[in-house]
Amino acid sequence: TKCASCADPMVFNSRWRKPRQLGLLRWAVVIVALAASALVTQRMVIAFAPGGVQQHMRGIKPLAAKPVEEDMDINFEPGEVIGKENTRGYLPTGVEAIDALLEMDGTIDDIIVDDADDEVDGVALADADYNDDKEEDTREIVVEEVIFSNQPVVDLWSLCDKYGGMEQIIQDSREASEAGVFIDVEEREQFLEMIDKHNKTMRKSFVELSHERGSRLVLVGTNHLSRGSVEYVREVMRKEKPECLVLEQGMGDDSLQRLTIPAELYQSLAMAEAPAVLEDGDTAVDRMIKFQQDQAWLESKPGFQNIGFASFAQEFGAALEEFARQRAPGQKPANGGGPRGGTVCLGDSDLRPCIEKDTPERLRPNVNELSVGANMPLRDLQLAQAARVAMLTHRSVVAVVGKDHLPGIVKLMKQDRRIKVTNEGVSIKDPVWAKELKNGGKNWEMAAAGGRPSLFLPLAQAYEQNPFGTFLRAEAVLELQQLADETAKRLKADGPDSALPAGGLSSKIATGFYRRGLAFTPRSREDLSRWLSGESVEEQEAGYFPFERAKKQKASLGESASVG
Repeated sequence: TKCASCADPMVFNSRWRKPRQLGLLRWAVVIVALAASALVTQRMVIAFAPGGVQQHMRGIKPLAAKPVEEDMDINFEPGEVIGKENTRGYLPTGVEAIDALLEMDGTIDDIIVDDADDEVDGVALADADYNDDKEEDTREIVVEEVIFSNQPVVDLWSLCDKYGGMEQIIQDSREASEAGVFIDVEEREQFLEMIDKHNKTMRKSFVELSHERGSRLVLVGTNHLSRGSVEYVREVMRKEKPECLVLEQGMGDDSLQRLTIPAELYQSLAMAEAPAVLEDGDTAVDRMIKFQQDQAWLESKPGFQNIGFASFAQEFGAALEEFARQRAPGQKPANGGGPRGGTVCLGDSDLRPCIEKDTPERLRPNVNELSVGANMPLRDLQLAQAARVAMLTHRSVVAVVGKDHLPGIVKLMKQDRRIKVTNEGVSIKDPVWAKELKNGGKNWEMAAAGGRPSLFLPLAQAYEQNPFGTFLRAEAVLELQQLADETAKRLKADGPDSALPAGGLSSKIATGFYRRGLAFTPRSREDLSRWLSGESVEEQEAGYFPFERAKKQKASLGESASVG
């Protein structure tokens, strides 16, 4: 990366770089303006371009060892501007790239939050092997024909069942509010409506896409706090039997180790009983206090070894388990399971390039910001890239992501004219962040001027270096599942407080995979194709994992979003 004063035809006299050519997915968007006060030595523009984010900076060491190669297999006119029909040509010279956003679709007035990480639903624990032998207090208390039951609480839907269902909780909330207990009734009702809506539509939260080459993608949108989503993902995997599985997981955090943990089993052991017990004679106020107690416990109980949350994002491990079972000894998947026996792609943002190992703690970006502001469209692009390159190299693909990623990923995938939506369970609207484009990215710019979100710039650099995620061959997936099976045995034998994980830290697992050629982080589609066909590729190392927990520490809900 050259400095701003160097002679470079791509740099004009402003803080922005003009893309040489609008490339991948034909979507150019600038989502940050640097503040002179906070980043006075840095000049940068970011635009979504062939193979990655193009940028020009002064003051930050480039992360990539070599330029990102362009995806040469894109059927678009050079410089085509998406959102303007029958328009061709490069972005106008000498115009701030932020202004060029006005040529696009879209606007957002609020900081973007990944609602997929907050929306909920659930069903009862399905796997009999995961039931604790301990007897549950299931006494039923009947009050005015409404059933309150001290049943197990595994997600927010079963929590609502415990307290008599949606209508009863709303009624109790109103009575508690009238009695002077601080409850935001309107917010509670919206929350319950969200749960109800997800429960009714969770098996419709999918989009099917096809490529003119004949490959097919099933994009599944989940709710990270829903046991129902876990079961639906299992159903899709059993039906589709894909050659490639793309997960909203990434490298650089605890994602790999978490895939070696039987999350449903751990939750059944560590969270066998909810803290609040309903009693005869409980009033509406009593029930609402207990409801909030149970909800806080459900959403904040740390996972095994303090990795994420016990009840959060279990669908990724479930999808990987089904993928591995289809390739277990004795199984004969179609076409040998696909290239390399089938692959799993960790398609979310790669966090390894985000931080130098010796960076002081006070200067590290906040990983809780993964779903904040401009980070959300950047992650949507990362996931769309991974899904698209998977379609180009495999016959069948299933991608499992939080459901609020669906609109952004679909919008980006459709920029490739060779990819068509063939079926969708629910109508997919524009992503929330599309509104911000019509607003010229002003809110993102204002946030960046205040140094928020601190993780955006590192994520953009990481995207430039590793734009397609990391692919694991079938042998690696089987090893992850074997570790999960061994951890399950330890949990049953030693209990959730004493058992040790079989897999160790993510960085340790990744080191072994890279050393044996079982993992590969491609810098271009051509690199991926060579690796999939067994040809020689560059040797890679696992590198530094800045967000794994080398020591036990309490997780936070925002942090759990990094693995969900």
